[in-house]
Amino acid sequence: MKDGFREWLSDNLRYILLIIGVVIGLFLISWGVKLAGRITSGNSKRPEQQDEQRIASGTMTEDETAPEPVTESKTVAADKHETEKETEVRSERVTEKQTETGTERETEKIEAETEIGSERVTEKETETETRTERVTEKETETETRTERVTEKETETETRTERVTEKETETETRTERVT
Repeated sequence: MKDGFREWLSDNLRYILLIIGVVIGLFLISWGVKLAGRITSGNSKRPEQQDEQRIASGTMTEDETAPEPVTESKTVAADKHETEKETEVRSERVTEKQTETGTERETEKIEAETEIGSERVTEKETETETRTERVTEKETETETRTERVTEKETETETRTERVTEKETETETRTERVT
């Protein structure tokens, strides 16, 4: 039993290590993506938001200066940021519409293929029914032929009986004559 397990382990060790490596790789990739997302979202906060957070938490001291008044360049940056968000929302809507249109086309295509498939199945069922009818007709013909053969056999038996009767009569006559 021990030798069987060792043999199995030696045969499959490379696959086990490969699976473990893939799992570790996927974990590292997902961890890196999360870390990168946190870094980019942390840097994208505007200085005004950071100051507001510091004031709210009480970490801003009196010695530190209050934020500068909003200037035209900061307003342009804020407008740019809002415009980017609006653009993203619009492109998401367009993408959704395209996806819906593509899905509708795929659905129509599948429905058409299904209808064609149903028609083919119906045609095959009709062919099968026709073949069944032909087989039934042939069976009926065979039964009719069998009945005719049976009738002929009956006639033959009747004739044989008549011949036998005649032979018997002939024998009886022969006996009487002798």
